[in-house]
Amino acid sequence: MKEQRWFIFFKRLSVSLAIMLMCFVTSAIAAESGFFFCKDFSDDLTPIDASDEFTENEVSWIAYSNKPFNASSIVFTIYKRDDNGSESMIHREKVDIRPAWNNLFLKKMPFPGDGIYILSIDKEDGGNIAEGTVTIKAIKSPEAEASSEAASLDNLDIQGAELKRLFDSFKLKATHGQS
Repeated sequence: MKEQRWFIFFKRLSVSLAIMLMCFVTSAIAAESGFFFCKDFSDDLTPIDASDEFTENEVSWIAYSNKPFNASSIVFTIYKRDDNGSESMIHREKVDIRPAWNNLFLKKMPFPGDGIYILSIDKEDGGNIAEGTVTIKAIKSPEAEASSEAASLDNLDIQGAELKRLFDSFKLKATHGQS
């Protein structure tokens, strides 16, 4: 009788541990890449006022990956989701990058009006690097809304870097700044 209770106890314990391990692995995999949306970011790419919903049409973002992109160019795409949940592409461009980069960033990107936007960074072969969703709920006058709808997504100045090089440069500044 005691052996049967122990067997049941260990069986339940092993199932619980397996579920916990699966949740941990799933969350670790999900955190490998993504987007930070923010009002701005510092020189060391620390997001300032990070959120996924904004009341202004200009939003900064950082796309990140735990691994180098290993590509000499990427495809940056913006989709807008309508009220029915359908997505339509509103912008797409090829951007030359360095294969060692593991993040891309852009300050004050203008969005062409209120709505839900999906930003996607993909390799040219179609492999997804990062994807993120941001909501714009700008409260503006009709004149300001008309000018924001005319905001151009042409000539976006997307930049990137290796996080290790950024961290090393700031570590060097901190070390040299101490006496």
